[in-house]
Amino acid sequence: MMIDYLEIRSGETRHLLGIIDDFQSIIWKTEYYGVGEFEIYTVANAKTLSLLQLNNLVTRRNDVNCGIINNIEITDSLQSGKMIVAKGQFAKSILNRRIIYKFVNTYSVTAQILSGNVAEACWNLINNNCGTGAPENRRFPKFGKGQMKDLPAIIVDENGNPAEKQVTYDYLLDYTDSFLQEYKYGSYIYLDDESENFLYIIYSGKDRSRGNQSGNKPLIFSEEFDNLSSSSYLYTDENYKTTAIIGGQGYGLERFVAQKGDSLTGYNRREMFVDANQISKTVKTEDDTEIVYSDAEYSEMLVQEANEKLENNKKVESFSGVLDLSSQRLKFGLTNDYYVGDLITIEDKSIGKSLKARILSATEVQDENGYNIDIEYESDR
Repeated sequence: MMIDYLEIRSGETRHLLGIIDDFQSIIWKTEYYGVGEFEIYTVANAKTLSLLQLNNLVTRRNDVNCGIINNIEITDSLQSGKMIVAKGQFAKSILNRRIIYKFVNTYSVTAQILSGNVAEACWNLINNNCGTGAPENRRFPKFGKGQMKDLPAIIVDENGNPAEKQVTYDYLLDYTDSFLQEYKYGSYIYLDDESENFLYIIYSGKDRSRGNQSGNKPLIFSEEFDNLSSSSYLYTDENYKTTAIIGGQGYGLERFVAQKGDSLTGYNRREMFVDANQISKTVKTEDDTEIVYSDAEYSEMLVQEANEKLENNKKVESFSGVLDLSSQRLKFGLTNDYYVGDLITIEDKSIGKSLKARILSATEVQDENGYNIDIEYESDR
């Protein structure tokens, strides 16, 4: 697999302006939970200077990512001559241009509530802040919902009962990414060739681990199969937390407080405080009617806020190492042999460890040494 060329498109019209097929290096990093980024390093001449402009778009054939150039650097040296470096992030980064809020009258905002299907709730939040559900001055032009298939997860509490989440004033990108990660979903924004619309897509990585129930061919990395060049194993509970004390609205002794994981005792109990003052016990509808949640309902909303914080403070068990992807002639891509978000198996029989791991990112590099891809992964629990 090689990166033969890149397509450069107008950031305003999204029409194709030209291609760049003569470059010193390209770095193209795809992420499952995050945004992803790219870098183009090439000779600065009339063609590249005209194409590589701030806010222009960068696409690749048979790749779902669309880059937005946000950094241009031009250097001149005796050794290399005049060179240009164009960097940027993929299109999902535009969500960081909006924060989450909704006015119910001139001087008052209300919280936005998420419930039901995770993917639909996430899209509704995005649509209400930058899509057709938002005020006209907050909308992104030529932006809409892409396909979201086989995403059954719903928002539930720790007992499996339907629950709600509440959010106000967070950055739209940060919140939606962390929300989807809680349910192990990834997302990206795709530039549709025909409509030239940006389409927001949520997806779930495929299970390619040993013994998967999806019928996918297992993808196993092990010294036994000569596709694990080196490895190291880590198991730590240094930042592990089990119990959250969650502070809601109010101050001091009048503050509403909920708990998560309170049944744990002794040395097994590891506490943390979660500041959730932004979660409101009273919300307003669009007609300015107030809805007051019961103590039980409000407490569960606070617990939902704590779930994410506890997820970021769990035990870590991981393999790190170098995967030899060339020996099996595997092809990287959303519809190919593997992609970011997929579950694989990493094992080292010499230490008796085998882990189901999720591919978090893939960094493709094309330079004078040829094509190389580096995979980052972590244990999936």
